[in-house]
Amino acid sequence: LELDNEKLKLSEESLKLSQEKARSRNLYLFLAGLGMVLLIIFVILLQLRSKNRRIAKQNLIITLNQKVIEAEREKSEALLLNILPAAVAAELKEKGVFTPKHYDAVSVLFTDFVGFTSISERMSPEALITTLDKVFLAFDLICEKHGLSRIKTIGDSYMCVAGLPETDAQ
Repeated sequence: LELDNEKLKLSEESLKLSQEKARSRNLYLFLAGLGMVLLIIFVILLQLRSKNRRIAKQNLIITLNQKVIEAEREKSEALLLNILPAAVAAELKEKGVFTPKHYDAVSVLFTDFVGFTSISERMSPEALITTLDKVFLAFDLICEKHGLSRIKTIGDSYMCVAGLPETDAQ
């Protein structure tokens, strides 16, 4: 009987030992699996972070390009308004073309400096441009004061009109 009890005790201890080994093995497998899952999550997070950085860079580039485009659009509109009357520029922007109109009475002023070529040969390019800029600025102020529209400047020539694009009562 004692022998049977000892065998039974040994069997119980062997069973407990087996169960502990199984629990240890299961714990190790669980921890290894958990480690793999955490590693996969870490790798996915790194990839998402990298993609988010690329997207942020692309968004920044898009924003900068939009700002450059807007600045260039403003420059072209300012240039358009500088060379055309506002009504003509507005129609060009709206329709893409300007419809010619007939005017019964329009006054045209065309200036040209006598001896400009010989004067310009004696001046430095900087002095020449500065002088023309001052003269044309004065003409622009006169045009603005009297409701005239500048048509164009070429070299030392300045052209403006009264009665365009709106008729003048005077």
